[in-house]
Amino acid sequence: MKLFNDTNQPPAVTKSNPWIALVLSLFVPGLGQVYNGQLPKGAIGVALLILMPFVFGLTRWTTYFTGLLILIFLELC
Repeated sequence: MKLFNDTNQPPAVTKSNPWIALVLSLFVPGLGQVYNGQLPKGAIGVALLILMPFVFGLTRWTTYFTGLLILIFLELC
């Protein structure tokens, strides 16, 4: 198994483009982190995106003003 190429240089690591990560995060929160190689952070973002409407729908928190403020705060975070 070869660790280096013929020029004795370590293999090149491709860096992710921050602009692509930004655009992906604008469409789906957490997708930019997955693009950057931060899979746990991205999975948490996607899970929150999916679970939050179910939690607020089952508990009916948005029928109260404080629940609406909590929802707005969580969406902005």
